[in-house]
Amino acid sequence: MRIQLVKEKCPQEFRFLVDEFGFREPQVTGDEAEVRHIWLNSKAGVELVFDVHEQGLYLYIHRLVHGRMVDDDEDPDAPLNYFSIEDILEVRDPEEDLTDLVVQEELSAPRFEANLRHLGQVLQEHCADLLKGNFRLFEQLEAIERQRRMPDA
Repeated sequence: MRIQLVKEKCPQEFRFLVDEFGFREPQVTGDEAEVRHIWLNSKAGVELVFDVHEQGLYLYIHRLVHGRMVDDDEDPDAPLNYFSIEDILEVRDPEEDLTDLVVQEELSAPRFEANLRHLGQVLQEHCADLLKGNFRLFEQLEAIERQRRMPDA
């Protein structure tokens, strides 16, 4: 798939972040391996990654620390500040399946747009509180993630 299509369609399909939730226009970076879109408001960040090789879309919600996204791997005891949409759906809508978003084959433009639109709908439906800066769910998600990381898990 042409990387240019990804760069054009992601801001269009996720325009609601700017219009409804006060996010700034996305920062877009990319190379031959991936294209990354990052939207920020005063409390939250949304990171959408398109992996060119896997033809997959990956979405993360970040709690900003001092106005920026931080890498949780810097301190293993620090609070976890971002989770994937899959982690969020595991708690909020376990029946929702996003495995179709990674297909490992060349996506047609209509299929890519449908996947992107679906991901945007899931974000709007299940994450409005997070997009507004209410991160109470992160406590529950962090407990789940820390349990997964335990050696006996």
